[in-house]
Amino acid sequence: MYNKDIATMIKIEQFELFKGRTGKTAAEVGQLFKRYGVFDYMDDAYEFLHIQGALATYEDIAAYIRAQSKVS
Repeated sequence: MYNKDIATMIKIEQFELFKGRTGKTAAEVGQLFKRYGVFDYMDDAYEFLHIQGALATYEDIAAYIRAQSKVS
């Protein structure tokens, strides 16, 4: 079952994690997430992502972005 509060917390956590691990600004991460539909992906994959740890989720999302960037 999709829990909006948990999903929102995961999105914020991942946004901040991407900023810290990539050295990008909030604006750059926002553009990256928007360009590749990361928040939509996180909504669609919620059942899987919410049971992982933050770093595993980060790695999953980073792989998703890499795959999407090859398609674009």
